Amino acid sequence: MSRAILVISLIVCYYFLSGCTNEASRKQTTPAETNANKNNVRESPQLVKVSTKNNIKSISFDTVTLEVPIQANITPENLYDGIYEFQSDSLTRRKIIILNNLAFITTFEDLGTGYRSFLYVFDVDRKIFIRDSSFNRDYLYSTGGVFVIDANKGKIFQIDKSTSFVAKNEMITPASFYEVKGKYFDFEKSIYRDGELGIGMPADTAILIFYKNATTGIGVHLLPNDW
Repeated sequence: MSRAILVISLIVCYYFLSGCTNEASRKQTTPAETNANKNNVRESPQLVKVSTKNNIKSISFDTVTLEVPIQANITPENLYDGIYEFQSDSLTRRKIIILNNLAFITTFEDLGTGYRSFLYVFDVDRKIFIRDSSFNRDYLYSTGGVFVIDANKGKIFQIDKSTSFVAKNEMITPASFYEVKGKYFDFEKSIYRDGELGIGMPADTAILIFYKNATTGIGVHLLPNDW
């Protein structure tokens, strides 16, 4: 009987130790698996790649690849999240978005006093850049580095850096409205608000308020051509 008890005890000990070993193994591997999951979650959904081959420049993001004219000054280094997509009373900041058949892409330059940005709009079907005929160039330019895109209204709201309005002897923040019509940017109007933009509030909030006021005409004025 003693021998039977001893055998049973050894079997119980074996399974107990095996369980402890497996549990220890699980405790060692779980953190590594968790970190991997967290890293995957943190990966940018807007990872954009730019490559050039055989005089063709390709821009890839998500599951989309665009082939654009090679002369376009779009590189991995100068891509910039200067697009503020307006949706349901909020803004989402992006480097590139596609609306219908148009791809909106922003790049930047740093002049030492803040970023300036360029908005390229590429017609995916025609494989051409939308052109700004007023300045004979394939982009819109913002000294403030901000373009608000409102897909519902088909509007592009370009905000410039706050500057001095000499005739009024005061600081203003100018901005302009555009639409894409055919192969061209169609200029609608330029407006301004008094004072510098964003004093005492987060930048995104200030941009959102400025855009909403500009669409309703509240607190903004038409900017004369000779200002």
